[in-house]
Amino acid sequence: MILQPILENAIYHGMEGMDEDGEILVSGRILEEEDGRRSVLLSVKDNGFGMTEDKARALLEKTESDYSSFSSQKKRGSGVGVINVHRRIQLRFGSVYGLRVISAPDEGTDVQVLLPAIPFHGRKPKESGARKHASQHSAFSQRLTGGGEGMKENSIFTTGLFVVALLLLFLSVGRLLGDNDPERFKISVVVDHSNSDVWSGFKMGLTAAGRAYNMEYNFVSTDRLVSIQQENISMQREIQSGADGIIAELRATEGTGSLLNALGKNAEIMLVDSEKETTEPGLNISSINVEEEALGKALAEQVLHSTLHKEKKRIGILAGNQNKGNMQRRLKSLISVLEAGGQEIAWVLPDTGKIQEDMVKANHKRSVDLIVALENDSLEMASRYLKGNR
Repeated sequence: MILQPILENAIYHGMEGMDEDGEILVSGRILEEEDGRRSVLLSVKDNGFGMTEDKARALLEKTESDYSSFSSQKKRGSGVGVINVHRRIQLRFGSVYGLRVISAPDEGTDVQVLLPAIPFHGRKPKESGARKHASQHSAFSQRLTGGGEGMKENSIFTTGLFVVALLLLFLSVGRLLGDNDPERFKISVVVDHSNSDVWSGFKMGLTAAGRAYNMEYNFVSTDRLVSIQQENISMQREIQSGADGIIAELRATEGTGSLLNALGKNAEIMLVDSEKETTEPGLNISSINVEEEALGKALAEQVLHSTLHKEKKRIGILAGNQNKGNMQRRLKSLISVLEAGGQEIAWVLPDTGKIQEDMVKANHKRSVDLIVALENDSLEMASRYLKGNR
């Protein structure tokens, strides 16, 4: 609920009139303060039209009565949610924390949220269903060699990834529909391995969006999508069947320009966790992504601060789909920080469709202390591998 009103404002104001050029980056990092405190800095940055310094400052200074006209009209992105988040954070943690709005005309807007980094030490409650699934997949790396303790899960960072995944889907649907008419919209979702438990959170978001935006969705049943051409066939079929919009995670970056040029003339397209080639202006194609370099850096920093007491660790990396440009940037950032920290990269395995088999072979040749998985599919496979080798 902290990021939701900020993202909503970025979509309905920052992205207004941006067409396919609109971009929103969501990032987060840990700050080490001079007095020894640790803080969490979240950022929602858009490349929209921006605003003057006075308007940016006024966003966090208005009173509830200033928003009464917006409330009566139920206008999305009115700003009341933003200031409520700011005030609740300050009431709970003090005036040093809260929101900061950085903006300038024609230079976009960056809304930053500063929170104290509070470690969780309590006993975990009994979990079930989708929440249990999210908890099981929260650790991004574990120790492979025998003896000792594995790497601690970073509850703040990994839980944040799960929440952002839900927000990306929910808000991508909102971006497609905007202020729609009462008619029922049809949205199709085309992603790799759609029946995997990895997508359970996205399906939860779709169900919530269906109630909020009067839509029906079709989560297209797929196995492994081996090429962008195969994915294109699925998207074309959905449009021919009457889909008003498509939400897709592209399997590759190369070759997507001409593909999306054709699709974008017949339906609105929202891309998540994807990088595309340049497309024709004026098409209804938008993207919502995380900041890949920041994500790779954050993963590397967690490894560097691991509780595994070895100055130099041998690390295996499950690199995910390296046909995607955004995944290439994520991997490059991760390796750069790890090598700068004096760590040894034993092997890097892209997703070839045989992750477990590739891991067995790679770890037999060079055993590692830690495995880092860059995306959910690889993380799920790594978990199965580790359980089978205990």
